[in-house]
Amino acid sequence: MAQDETRFFDWNFSNGTGWWENNYFHSIHNETVIGEKTANYLTDENAPQRIHDTLPHAKIICCVRNPVERLYSAYMMKASRNPELKRLTLEKLIQAEPDLLERGRYSKHLKRYYRLLPKKNILTLLYDDKQLNPLQFIKSIYKFLGVNSNFKPKSLNMQTKPGARENKHKLITALSKKLLNNRSPFRKIYSALRTPSSPPNPWTAEEIVFLHETYNEEIINLEQLIGKNLSGWNNS
Repeated sequence: MAQDETRFFDWNFSNGTGWWENNYFHSIHNETVIGEKTANYLTDENAPQRIHDTLPHAKIICCVRNPVERLYSAYMMKASRNPELKRLTLEKLIQAEPDLLERGRYSKHLKRYYRLLPKKNILTLLYDDKQLNPLQFIKSIYKFLGVNSNFKPKSLNMQTKPGARENKHKLITALSKKLLNNRSPFRKIYSALRTPSSPPNPWTAEEIVFLHETYNEEIINLEQLIGKNLSGWNNS
């Protein structure tokens, strides 16, 4: 896997595939499968066609989350960088940051991929399943990719993505990369100690109902598209 989001098929496509390969896959030799992750490929209108034209047999993996929960998580991340957002009502927030709402319209964005790529080459997973059973979640990915589905990664139950707390200072960032590398014994200890923060929800019950109603049709469309029951999303 490329170590970082390459942003090739949305921001950097004009640089050419040579740039992409040289910057992110120069160490590839005889690996069975190679890949990259870039979250913005889901919502970018140009990415599906570019992926199809460049890699027509590529396999696409997409993990989706309850859109209301996803919006709240994204809001908290944005608000940590711009505290002024916390003063806005939900209506004003969506006006200021329309992308918060748009990113949860999964079926709309996934349909672009289904129109271009074979359905058998697209795997849509649920964040809920990852939380409930990480091993089965990763096994489904291995089976889809055609690699050993019995492999159990050592990082299965570990926090592997350094969060905002590790990136607030250059020195802390450098130390975290050293202490939390794949072979570091500190990673497991850190993962056990690091508990996610749970700030209070800033929205009223009416505003939350509005969000669920906004996404209701989208959720129904997604159910039909991927063949999975998502009724729990409307009941949460």
